[in-house]
Amino acid sequence: PGAGALAPLPEVVRDRYASGRPLVCLCGVLPEIRRAWVTVDSSLFLWRFDRPADIPLEYRGQEQAISAVGLAEPKPGVFWEAIK
Repeated sequence: PGAGALAPLPEVVRDRYASGRPLVCLCGVLPEIRRAWVTVDSSLFLWRFDRPADIPLEYRGQEQAISAVGLAEPKPGVFWEAIK
């Protein structure tokens, strides 16, 4: 989709939202890495918003609801040089 275009949420995200009564559901975009994100309680979904067929990755490593999503600069020497 182009700038300002609307796209439906991926099916896996819609299914998770509809599977129960979520207490916390947030969404946003991380334009620096061309990703959209949605949280449904303790799950985080990330996918490429510029690729309509992209399959979201799900992170479920938390027990409590996710209340914020953001990016941070990696500490020097922790990751490969290619990760910035």
